[in-house]
Formats: sequence, C-alpha cells, structure tokens
Amino acid sequence: MVDFKAQLAKGYSAHQKASAAKEEVSDVLGELSQQVEDFTSGRVGVTLKREIASLMAEALGGLASVTSGLPANLPLKTQYNLVAFDKSRGMGSAERLASWMQANTGYPCTLRFEDTKHEAYDRKSLEAILGQLLASPETGRTISLMAAKAPKAIDDGGGDSAQ
Repeated sequence: MVDFKAQLAKGYSAHQKASAAKEEVSDVLGELSQQVEDFTSGRVGVTLKREIASLMAEALGGLASVTSGLPANLPLKTQYNLVAFDKSRGMGSAERLASWMQANTGYPCTLRFEDTKHEAYDRKSLEAILGQLLASPETGRTISLMAAKAPKAIDDGGGDSAQ
C-alpha cells in the first residue's frame, strides 16, 4: 500500500521549496524595479503584467471550444510580460521589455527578448539575464524615452487648492 503520509510530506516539502523560490524571484524583480526607479529619479517602474493579447487568446479559445462542443484546452502556464511603465501615467503606459514564463516551482524562469530565449535556474542566473536585458539597446531606448517624457499632471479632483 502507498504510504500517503510520506507522499503528503513530500508535497509539503515541495510546496515550501517552491514558495521560497517564488519569493526569491519576487525579491529579484523588486530589486530590479527599485534600481530602475532610482536610475530614472522615480519616473519608470518595472513589473510583470499579464497582457490583453493572452487574455483574448484564452477567451477566443474558450469561445471556439464552446461553439464546437469540444473541451477547452487552456494553456497550463500563464504568459506574462516584463514591462516598463511611466509611474505618473500608470500601467496604461506599459511597454514590453521581455516575455516571461515561470514554472510553478519558481524556477526556471524563461525570458524572451532580442529574438533569444534565456532560462534562469537560480537567483544568480536570473540576475545575470536581467542584467543583459537592461544592457540591451532596445531596453535602454524604451526606458530613456519614458524617463524623458514630462510627467503626467496629478489630477486633484478639480477642487480649488488655493485659499
């Protein structure tokens, strides 16, 4: 008979390792964003964003399966993009720097940019890949254009602030 307690213990251990790896990736991305913000005097942020195109593809796939009567085959992994955005304009100003895929276990993380695929299996390789991304001319162009734009004025709700 299968030792279910032992199997559950393996699941708990795997969950703890995956959670630690995901937290590590999150920390690296947080540090990346902070350094980009520091470099651009707080103008540009970097984050992961699920793109509308991915949502549309899933919706169209689901609709096609409903109309054809066949079961939906939704993707097992969710596609995200690593984007830069003008913090004064919000996520509507986001521009893709790289496509991003991450395993449920935290690693590997797969980034695609400059027509190449890069896989990170640990913190060190993830930091190296993100360094290559930041050093690329296209990333430099994207971030420098965002940082050079005048910040969007903050709307205070139309109230008169001078009294």
